[in-house]
Amino acid sequence: MFQNTWILALLILTFSACRREAEPAGRAMYYWRTALSIRPAERALLDSLGAKRLYVKYFDVDIDAGGEPLPLAQLEADTALLQDIEIIPAVFITNRTLERCSSDQLDTLAVRMYKKINELHAPLSRWPIAEIQIDCDWTEGTRESYFYLLKKLRTQIEPRNCALSATIRLHQVRYFKKTGIPPVDRGMLMFYNMGDLENWDEPNSILNIKKAAPYLEGASRYPLPLDLALPAFGWGVLFRDGRMIRLIYPIDEQVFVDADRFQRLGMRRWQVIKSTYLDGNYLYRGDRIRVETAAPGDMRQAAELLQRSLRQDPRTVALYHLDSLLIKRYTHVQLDSALQIMAPR
Repeated sequence: MFQNTWILALLILTFSACRREAEPAGRAMYYWRTALSIRPAERALLDSLGAKRLYVKYFDVDIDAGGEPLPLAQLEADTALLQDIEIIPAVFITNRTLERCSSDQLDTLAVRMYKKINELHAPLSRWPIAEIQIDCDWTEGTRESYFYLLKKLRTQIEPRNCALSATIRLHQVRYFKKTGIPPVDRGMLMFYNMGDLENWDEPNSILNIKKAAPYLEGASRYPLPLDLALPAFGWGVLFRDGRMIRLIYPIDEQVFVDADRFQRLGMRRWQVIKSTYLDGNYLYRGDRIRVETAAPGDMRQAAELLQRSLRQDPRTVALYHLDSLLIKRYTHVQLDSALQIMAPR
């Protein structure tokens, strides 16, 4: 009897020590603002779409003036209206952090990241952390450092028995033998930012199906289980003297109805005819702006392409990202139509 009880206890300990498998949530959204405060209209949209998970940016990681990698721009959380929503902490890491860090610094950084995640999650502690996501567009030159950091972070989170995921870009799917496979449980394919941002003639750098399609050839062979993020945002691409100089984000297209300041050049293209401020950006007369969004029809077309190209695995399909402009830009029906293809209710 004692021996059987001891064996049962050993099995329980063994299974409880295993790393938790990341479980697809069906529908989700990203929340990429520094203050987590869900408004009633945003909560209503989450409920209407059946989105039960929020990927929330907790902080950025960058190099400080002294050359140390540190968590910056941390989240402030308000727990109101978050009932029944699963919160997934996400951390953005700059490439220059990985370029400048030694192995010892990365060891320390993994500890600091995990500690900071726990600190910021304290007000949300009634929602246990099931997954931590790292966002980094690593390069061939930073791959070794990035994968090393992920392994070190995994040793930190294993006692918590939660999953580790990483964002994946299109080129990393197409050329995975060259770019490598991050040592995580799941990848989140960020299906946007695929056009030529700096070319004025680019139709839409956020979502360009024609340019994206070749990168999905052979995507079903990608070794990691892939979740998916579709774009539901917009920005203005500012050109001066023929050169792209910055993004204006977020941007509300209604501002361009002011004919005293802006002249229409074509579909979602404008010229500044009177020097002015726009969302804190000073615009000079002669500047040009290309406004880009993911049109509902393009979002649906993207979902159809991905449905044909990826393995037919259970996955989370997320929209990037939840804010007041998303609610103004899209209807529930338009968003639901795109999600329905890969994440039916």
